[in-house]
Amino acid sequence: MAQSGLADAVRYFRQRPFSRILEALRQRYESLGRVGGRVRLTLNEEERVALRDFLGMRGSRSRHLGPALTLDLARFDAALQASRFGCTLPQLLEAYAGGRVVTRAARRQTRAAAWERLLDVIQEEATALGDPLVLRWAAELKEGRAVHSLRWLRRSFDGRDDATRATASDGRAEGLSGLAGIGWVVARALAALPGRQGRHASLPVFAASLTGDPHGLDPDREAGKLLERALADLQPELAVDLAGIDSPAMRREALLTAVGLARDDLSSTVLVANLRAATLADGRSDPLVAGAREAGVPVGYPLRAVRRWVAVAATDPTFIVENPSVFGALAERHRGPGGPTFVCTAGQPSLAAYGLLDRLARAGVAMLYSGDFDVSGILIARALKVRYGQRLHLWRMDAPDYERALERPSGSVPLSAREKRQLASLLHESDGGLGELGPLVEAMLGAGRKAFQEHLLPELEADVAASG
Repeated sequence: MAQSGLADAVRYFRQRPFSRILEALRQRYESLGRVGGRVRLTLNEEERVALRDFLGMRGSRSRHLGPALTLDLARFDAALQASRFGCTLPQLLEAYAGGRVVTRAARRQTRAAAWERLLDVIQEEATALGDPLVLRWAAELKEGRAVHSLRWLRRSFDGRDDATRATASDGRAEGLSGLAGIGWVVARALAALPGRQGRHASLPVFAASLTGDPHGLDPDREAGKLLERALADLQPELAVDLAGIDSPAMRREALLTAVGLARDDLSSTVLVANLRAATLADGRSDPLVAGAREAGVPVGYPLRAVRRWVAVAATDPTFIVENPSVFGALAERHRGPGGPTFVCTAGQPSLAAYGLLDRLARAGVAMLYSGDFDVSGILIARALKVRYGQRLHLWRMDAPDYERALERPSGSVPLSAREKRQLASLLHESDGGLGELGPLVEAMLGAGRKAFQEHLLPELEADVAASG
């Protein structure tokens, strides 16, 4: 076929109303990957005349070209080759579109190759960095075992127009484009995690050092999302304990904090009264804890302070409550250097609270937890039992105590329909995760009401007094 013949064909079809016809043929050709099959067309009079003239249909044969017709691709291709243009349908489609017509099969092959190249590029960067943790992550990506990272990468890859571009033309790391560039940032972040060297850094400062943007690793940025998933995949190597932490946001914060990258280590606090001592990394006793103990004043310790403690000393048992009002009453009643240790989670435990409770558990301290008789109180109690097991005991959180709370003059509050569904769902979970909380939840569903630990304050105070 002469190039002039193909140019003449393009000119011919552009000068006539063939655009919709050729678009339908192109879509069918790309779908099948070959000249074959048929397309169903609904044509106007001008399009029917143009098609009839090209196919050479005259007389009675032309009457078959009604408004709705089925066109055979092979027939159109044969007519092209037999015409003065002497070209094939694929040649015409590419010349008419001004670019290559890619079949669905070829597109799949190209994207599959690009996906493999993306993983190869990340592995090449890991090799260049030479860091064992990064090498482990890259290897697990290639082997399909880094499930959290792969799920996000694949979803992002499938949704990107630039997914087939793995690297810039110069091949330098700084020139990586698209997802490969994001993988490079995450690889560098893993290699430089401050917690691996026993240090801490704020996430914005760390992000700025890697990307030039303090928000470059924020949870809504692509690099931040992939870093979170990489840390989840590397959780065993990093020895991060996420037991009992169900909230996705809290899990992310716990992962970052464990590797020395707390996003905010000041607003996360835990209320404590009468903590005996806290030892710093250099062996000194934390003067903040010592001063609070001597003054007999409850303190809200920020995560920044808690994570500096390599060990803590507290009374055995230590009393943990959900509500600040109960905490305040108990701490006031038993204040002074010799008073028992009280901890308040103030609702769902913060990272600072988990940090302190982890240290109490490592010290072998028995912990007693008391919370509200509502959905949140049950979830907190369950999470703490999952995380600390036999180190933590439920305190005044059984069916008889619940019924006692209901009898108090201050009354109780009806459970909403949504709360009843939540409790019923917890009760019927297949993993039996409620454990000893099961009878309490059954009693709550039976009564249809929720109560609060303030109703049991006299019993709680008596238990504390009896412990000393």
